[in-house]
Amino acid sequence: MKTTKPPLAGIDLGARYAKIAVNGESSVRMARNRWGGRFTSAVVARAGKGWFVGAEAEQTFVCFPESAWWVMMRRGGASEDIFIGGRRWKTEEVFAPLFLSLREDAEVELGRVVSSCVIALPVGFPPQRRDIIDRAAKVAGFDEVAFVDKPVAVALSSGVDGKFFVLHVGAISTSASVVVVEEGKSHLLESRSIDIGGADFDRSLARHLQGKVCDLRLDERDPRWRILLFQAEELKEALSFVEKASWFPVAAGFPDARELIVSRSEIASLYFPLVDSILNLCEPLWQHCGRPRVILAGGGSRLPLLKAQIAARLSKPVPLRFPPEEAEAVGALLSAQDSPVPCLLASDLGIVTAGGDAALILKGGTKLPAKSARRFAVIGGGRMNVRVVKGEDLARGDIVGDLAIEASNGEEVTVTISVDVGGTLNASISSTRGLLAHEVFHLGPHASDFYGRREKAKAMRAKMAHLAAGLGPYQKRRLEKLLDRLKNLEDSDDRLWERGVSLLESLASRLEEEKTDGSPERDVV
Repeated sequence: MKTTKPPLAGIDLGARYAKIAVNGESSVRMARNRWGGRFTSAVVARAGKGWFVGAEAEQTFVCFPESAWWVMMRRGGASEDIFIGGRRWKTEEVFAPLFLSLREDAEVELGRVVSSCVIALPVGFPPQRRDIIDRAAKVAGFDEVAFVDKPVAVALSSGVDGKFFVLHVGAISTSASVVVVEEGKSHLLESRSIDIGGADFDRSLARHLQGKVCDLRLDERDPRWRILLFQAEELKEALSFVEKASWFPVAAGFPDARELIVSRSEIASLYFPLVDSILNLCEPLWQHCGRPRVILAGGGSRLPLLKAQIAARLSKPVPLRFPPEEAEAVGALLSAQDSPVPCLLASDLGIVTAGGDAALILKGGTKLPAKSARRFAVIGGGRMNVRVVKGEDLARGDIVGDLAIEASNGEEVTVTISVDVGGTLNASISSTRGLLAHEVFHLGPHASDFYGRREKAKAMRAKMAHLAAGLGPYQKRRLEKLLDRLKNLEDSDDRLWERGVSLLESLASRLEEEKTDGSPERDVV
């Protein structure tokens, strides 16, 4: 009897977050944790006779730092014991609760036991430290544990062959590596690193914010400083999508300070020395290795200033199939696969026309990657909506997304759908006049979430367009910039999407209030 191989997980153990990727029914995806997010804070705390991890441990860290252990990859894996919660612990004892939490989240996501994992670690991670992590994972219930270098995992997550320059900006360090991928297999050619990461950007911004409301330099053991660091991280992420964002000093323990507006241009001067140091590491290696294609990964890689400098001094980064924060976990999972997943299309794919007729484009069970096209004759003409759907009954299937076209009666159009091994779907409609519409969608359980984002974005565009009618020229220009950024938010991870939408809704409300009470024009972005 043929036995079913137990599911495998890919783990990225970072300094700020720990993430776990699993192989779902139709695509590789991040497992959601018990708090509803895809990233688990890499902090462990001891209280009473129990361990806490993630969000619960993070709260303990703010109030009682002596009872928590933070920055896993900086001190994690060290051979010496750790003093936490009033006593000494072996390093693997502290790691184990975090691995257990990740494994349990993956099992809830899949509904199956997960007993094997591949862990992405920095290049050159010492063997004795790997042994400690290996023991911790096995204590947490992973019977089989393997490791992969982070740059290799990132390159594998791209899903294509070639020579890549992988720039990974983590929380505490940045690595520049050259990786070659051939037929799903990869090998590392060269790697360099520098001790500059997202935490350095956060500290720089936190000191800048503190200077706005306090003349004294806060001690790093002060609870206000720890809260300020978290706020700086949130502002940094928000300013990756908008030109300006609000900061509320009261939440950091400065009761007399009022709301302040922080701009992207304001922090660019703070960040530039750090970005310049990173580029000075990258340029010689990139040129020496033949100027390969650039891949950006890690949470810190979202910084607009970094992206602009990479494009100017190296080359424009290639787009990834997954958010940069997820590349290591996904690549770790793919590194252990005999062939990329998913290997088969999970369900039928097709379209539903404006008239309600369904048509099959790709049959479920087709080996991936796959591509198919069908021709149709337009009836009626004018502007119409073509809906991409999946499922056994396409007429009642799950919505993947929409394509809007304008065509004349009787015009012949071609609908083309392609799906890659990562579950990314490209849909296009063309005619003799050229390309009429093209959209990129995501399959898998979260496809409806992605469609919901599109619908939410459309509703917000309509709301803001209505508001623009009564605004002055300056506010209209600012509103147009907000609308342009909605498109970028649709493809972001859940955490950034939710924060971005919340910010945009807040700004829209402020515009409505100004429009109602006739307040003078001012900068609201």
